Amino acid sequence: MDKIRYRLKRTFYIILICTFIYSCGPSESEENAELDKMEKQQFRDKTIRNLINQYGIKYSWDTLSFEHSIDYQKIIDSEIQMVQNFEILDIFKENENIYIKLQVGLMDDLYVILNCNQNQLDAIKDSENKGPFHSKMIFVVSVNEIKKMNFQVSAENYDEEYPSIELDEEAGFLAKGKLIDVIKL
Repeated sequence: MDKIRYRLKRTFYIILICTFIYSCGPSESEENAELDKMEKQQFRDKTIRNLINQYGIKYSWDTLSFEHSIDYQKIIDSEIQMVQNFEILDIFKENENIYIKLQVGLMDDLYVILNCNQNQLDAIKDSENKGPFHSKMIFVVSVNEIKKMNFQVSAENYDEEYPSIELDEEAGFLAKGKLIDVIKL
């Protein structure tokens, strides 16, 4: 009788431990979401490798941060670059030309104005993200000019009664160029 009780107890504890371990593990939907995220990242990485080979891209503007305009000259000399992380600040027309103004990278110190054509604009509008950064597109660009801005205006609201506007003399950079290609991810 004691052997039977011992075996039942042991079986009960084994089932209890297995149930606990299984219930504490990631759910199937979490595993599928993680797998989907990995597949998207692999697709993005493959697309970037293909762009690098196709266009001979050496630099991505959103990974760069220099102190002076002259330091960017070797990037401009490379003729074709890419932008992976950006926010579209404005789209405007000037003298029948279409321009897109971007804030590039995760820092607030690089702005790029790109000349584009109507087909490129349509592609951007078709796949425009609703979030702040456009992670579902990569731009292939040719930047031909970059200069440090004289100042940057920023508004701070530390105190609701007394918001302040500041002129920052350590302003970012403004680059100009042309949009070569829009890659949808």
